[in-house]
Amino acid sequence: VVLEQKKFHPTDIGEVVNRFLTQYFNAYVDYHFTAKLEDSLDDVSRGEKPWLTVLRDFWQPFQSQINEIKETVNRNDVISEDLNEACPSCGKQLIIRLSKRGRFI
Repeated sequence: VVLEQKKFHPTDIGEVVNRFLTQYFNAYVDYHFTAKLEDSLDDVSRGEKPWLTVLRDFWQPFQSQINEIKETVNRNDVISEDLNEACPSCGKQLIIRLSKRGRFI
């Protein structure tokens, strides 16, 4: 993010990361997931739950999802976004892509 006039604004990379996480890891960026995990960690701190069980319950499905995404998601799917507009020259669909220098059409 960048700070502009006392407000945080996402960078191009930040927008891509946000879109990626909400599309492929939605369960893990959900408010209820975070609240439930915090409750479990509180249980661990009070000695009511074993930490290894909490870690395993989180890690095993998370690792499976990572492995699935590695196999099915293409890098171009993450760094490009349809513009829903036709190219004035050739008529093909315009796409916004992200490069090292920023976004471009």
